[in-house]
Amino acid sequence: MSAMTQDLLPPAIRRVRIQQLTIYEISEEELKALEAGSPVSLHLNFAVFLLSVAVSFAIALVTTTFTNDRAFLTFVLVLIVASVIGLFLLILWLKERQSVSSVAACVRNRLVPEGEPVNCAQQGAQPDAPGENAG
Repeated sequence: MSAMTQDLLPPAIRRVRIQQLTIYEISEEELKALEAGSPVSLHLNFAVFLLSVAVSFAIALVTTTFTNDRAFLTFVLVLIVASVIGLFLLILWLKERQSVSSVAACVRNRLVPEGEPVNCAQQGAQPDAPGENAG
């Protein structure tokens, strides 16, 4: 019977308190930017893929002799298209890669270090108007 009662006992639960919890308030636009994530990672993935294809076709063009003009033109066309689109996506990624991290940094920068007075203009908050909280 004691073996049956041991199986029915709930597991021991240990709770460890958090010493400090920091809560950040964010605007609707910042929330939307964070929800959307970063589509630029797809730009980088496709850029790497297309530039790899372009390099492969360039090596094939340099190391192979083509007897058929149609095959040669196909390789040249794939090389040019993959290079142009790959470079475009790489430039796009370089230009926009900081979008999500810059939003997070902006939110984190609102935190005033301990011991410093809170400046309403710095926080983006308006001071309470007189009589607004009267109740």
